[in-house]
Amino acid sequence: MNWDERIGKYVIYLRAFDYGSENQRRVGRIEVNDPLNPWPYQRTDHDRLFPSIENLNVVLSADAENDPHSDLYYNAATFYPTAEDVYLMFTAPFRHFDPKRHPFVKPPHAGQWEDFGMLEIQLAVSRDGVSWNRPSREPYFPTGLADEWDRWYAVMAPGMVIRGNYIYQYYNSTGRLHDSAFLRAEYERVDGLGGIGIVRQRLDGFMSADASFKGGWLETPLITFNGSRLRLNIDTGSTGTAFVEIRDAAGHAIPGFSLDECEEIGGNFIDQQVYWKGSSDLSSLVGKPVKLFIKMKRAKLYSFIFPND
Repeated sequence: MNWDERIGKYVIYLRAFDYGSENQRRVGRIEVNDPLNPWPYQRTDHDRLFPSIENLNVVLSADAENDPHSDLYYNAATFYPTAEDVYLMFTAPFRHFDPKRHPFVKPPHAGQWEDFGMLEIQLAVSRDGVSWNRPSREPYFPTGLADEWDRWYAVMAPGMVIRGNYIYQYYNSTGRLHDSAFLRAEYERVDGLGGIGIVRQRLDGFMSADASFKGGWLETPLITFNGSRLRLNIDTGSTGTAFVEIRDAAGHAIPGFSLDECEEIGGNFIDQQVYWKGSSDLSSLVGKPVKLFIKMKRAKLYSFIFPND
């Protein structure tokens, strides 16, 4: 549950069931003025332990083409406090096993085949908390190897802790499948009780625009800004580089802010100021529609900002 300043309401994300579908678990959303009052609900023929999709506004679900035999088990949705209108969800896609496709799975009780399978954590993003997108189906972080505690059932805890240049998030996992099943008999001898872990990553480092050692570039849409400086969250390592050109609405380099005038950017930075011939002052461009053209080589660009300092 989160208080959404944008709409002035509490927002709750919870599980919505489409009973009878293999992609049955979905992410639903409720908006309330007071979470202590009864939440909106209407009895249906599909009422069970969890609400059905008839009772919730479904905002994210698995799809048969890209998530075969899967659904979304948990969500861990949150607002990201360091950027405007950024909503993040750390879903737990659950890939279902069944006796025909996975006869090697060993149920915890012989002959009792239930809801078995693996879970991992993936990232979903939104600008309003209603329309969600999963930009990548890759795991948010790798699950453990077969002899490690967090190999097959990773679930993110809600919220995050921001300290300095890093974000910390807690998760729990086990060495077993859903419903405590073992993947194969040989893994019964490996400790499968699981535990709680922590993920540490760079500030604002959820996604990046990448360029290989052969080089690449990106150009933003037209933007306006109020700050007097440009700072990059970027990692080029020791041998990569980046240069920034500021262009007008027609796509032409603005004198004083061309690639040739930009000082080379190289290294690993959370907040690196950009300079053109020794100057970083952008006050002459405040409020004007411009584009950023960023030329990179062996680099990962995570974010940029226009502060006033």
